[in-house]
Amino acid sequence: MNDDYLWNRTGDPDPELQRLEQVLGELRHRGSAPDPESLEPISERRMPRASRSARWLAIAASVALITTVGILALRSASRWEVTPIDGTALVDGQRISFSSRVRAGETIETDAGSRARIRVATIGQVDVDPNTHLSVLHAGLLRQRMHLDQGRIEAKISAPPRIFFVNTPAGEAIDLGCEYTLEIDPGGSGSLQVTLGWVGFETAAGRAFVPAGATCLLRGDGRVGVPVYRDASPALMDALRRIDEGSAGAPDADLDIVLREARPRDALTLWHLLDRGASERQRAQIVDRLGALMDITPEERDRLVGGDQRSIRRLGRQLGIDKKRWWSDWIRGVIRGA
Repeated sequence: MNDDYLWNRTGDPDPELQRLEQVLGELRHRGSAPDPESLEPISERRMPRASRSARWLAIAASVALITTVGILALRSASRWEVTPIDGTALVDGQRISFSSRVRAGETIETDAGSRARIRVATIGQVDVDPNTHLSVLHAGLLRQRMHLDQGRIEAKISAPPRIFFVNTPAGEAIDLGCEYTLEIDPGGSGSLQVTLGWVGFETAAGRAFVPAGATCLLRGDGRVGVPVYRDASPALMDALRRIDEGSAGAPDADLDIVLREARPRDALTLWHLLDRGASERQRAQIVDRLGALMDITPEERDRLVGGDQRSIRRLGRQLGIDKKRWWSDWIRGVIRGA
């Protein structure tokens, strides 16, 4: 976006700014200005003219202040800063040794001997490891998005849920107020590890919700692995890896291992398995194991075995997969950091 557009409407506007103008335009007054005397209460008609003028000036100043703050926020959101940590990095093909601005449509690349740090507007940072290639797709007030072609990044974001996104060949990582590591190999597969908060990962074939302490495999064929806590037993991890590598459903032998090894916190893994092509018989096994790990009524059990989506969502909320909880957790984090 050309910054001049914010002041004299020259250059190419940012789509985010155009949407803001469109929304505010709907509120624009289209008639003639009303007579202030006809709108004021009788008690105010005796107000001295100077006092009324001061009031209107105060209103105008408030509107100007709000507009200015909005413009400055939009300008800040549209600018990311890249700083080399080791070696030098390429920003849109140009080698940099010091901090540089990067905008939507530009790329960032590191070689085997370089690392870099990206300041994502005012919401956090992304550390870029060696041999990584990514691009900035969108830098707006309400949405920040990049594309990780290959390599490894570590993101630390402090923003409301669903503001920061990372597209990959395997799918889309959705920040829910968190810290995480995302790695993609040249074939489009990789892994997601979360250290704080939650991350959602969505593909055309499915989705996963990954909490702090958990990881999941990412596949270049559009399927996302089942999230699992990193301290789960080796037997459970191995069986789950084989399930993730399968084409559909879960082999009975591997599912038996997962069910046997599951602890109460591994209910998150079992919840994800309910929607992964499991047969009704396998769903019954999964739900029965969940019932041994948490409270499930007989009526809810029957609905879960039958694949009722509302029941599955309710169970997810018991496990912390809840939009309201993500927002409240983010707000509490802001208060603690204030």
